[in-house]
Amino acid sequence: MSEKIKDKIEKLLNLSMSDNEHEAALSLLRTLKLMNEQKFNYQDIVYYTDNGKDINKATFSEYWENGFSYIKKQGNSFLIETKQLFDSEMNLLLHLFKEKIKSINSSKRLIEKLQNDLPILNQELIELEKRISKF
Repeated sequence: MSEKIKDKIEKLLNLSMSDNEHEAALSLLRTLKLMNEQKFNYQDIVYYTDNGKDINKATFSEYWENGFSYIKKQGNSFLIETKQLFDSEMNLLLHLFKEKIKSINSSKRLIEKLQNDLPILNQELIELEKRISKF
C-alpha cells in the first residue's frame, strides 16, 4: 500500500476520534471505504497522532457491530482486522446504502460545515443506487 494512501487513512482515523459524533462516524465510514477499495489487510500498519484521549469503548451501528472484527492498538499503531461483513454483494450494497443515507442526513444537518462535501455524498448515493438497481 502506498504511503499516500496510508497517510489518507491516518488522517481519516484521526478525524474519526473527533468529539463531533457525526464527523467521527463519517470519517470512520470513509476510512472503511478507502480500506476496502485499497484491499487493506491486517499486515498494513497505519500510524496516527495520539491526541491524548483514551478510548475504552467504541460504538458502531448494528451492521458494523455484527461484522466488524476489531481495531487493536499496538504502541502508536493500529492493527485492523476485518471479517467478511456480509453474505452477498447485494446485502453489502443494501447496508452501504442505509449507512450512506444516515451519512447524508447527518451532513444535511451540518450543511454549513460540510457544504463542500454534500455534492460528493449525493453522487456516492446515486452510484450506490445504480449498482443496486442492476440486481
